[in-house]
Amino acid sequence: MGVICIIVLVSCYFMPTIIALVRGKRRGGSVALVNFFLGWTVIGWFAAFIWSCTGKTRADVMRGMRS
Repeated sequence: MGVICIIVLVSCYFMPTIIALVRGKRRGGSVALVNFFLGWTVIGWFAAFIWSCTGKTRADVMRGMRS
């Protein structure tokens, strides 16, 4: 039971990083760094979360290059 709780908590903490990677964010590594180093401040976590959910993805950039 304790292992499951730890996995859930770590997943919640790194949710912005997971979202950025799944969306194919252009600056996914930067989101991950902010999340890792500043996520514990709650403000840093929300900043990383908003950053991961907004902005252009790699697919958006490639689509713009084709038109």
